[in-house]
Amino acid sequence: MILKKLSSIDILALTIYGESRNQGILGQIAVGCVIRNRVKKNPSYLTFKKVCLKKSQFSCWNLNDPNRIILENLANKIYNKEEIQDKIYTQCEFIAKGIYNDYIIDITKSSDHYFADYIEPPSWSKKMKLMVKIGNHLFYKS
Repeated sequence: MILKKLSSIDILALTIYGESRNQGILGQIAVGCVIRNRVKKNPSYLTFKKVCLKKSQFSCWNLNDPNRIILENLANKIYNKEEIQDKIYTQCEFIAKGIYNDYIIDITKSSDHYFADYIEPPSWSKKMKLMVKIGNHLFYKS
């Protein structure tokens, strides 16, 4: 699978893009912060790539999600070193580098989960504390 051949920053950028390209830059940063917060919870076991690609964690990677094919097409371009002309993806890649290198502060108040405010709240949200709303996402801490 081509995803395993991409760098952690590439996978992080793709995940941010798939999850939040319809949000503003703060929403994209917030999604990146959640991923980093998960890595920081267990750095000896978790990597950015593992967190992003873990089954059923980020809907953009679900096989039936319409974002999946978009991300796979971008992944192929990245792997083949083709130019990507999507400015939103370029922004997500910039954010991913800042998140990965810990240059961007956490704007989610240590959140490690989120969901869109227009869907039915997932069962896990009842057991967590709502920390902040950014764009259309509600951010929770376990």
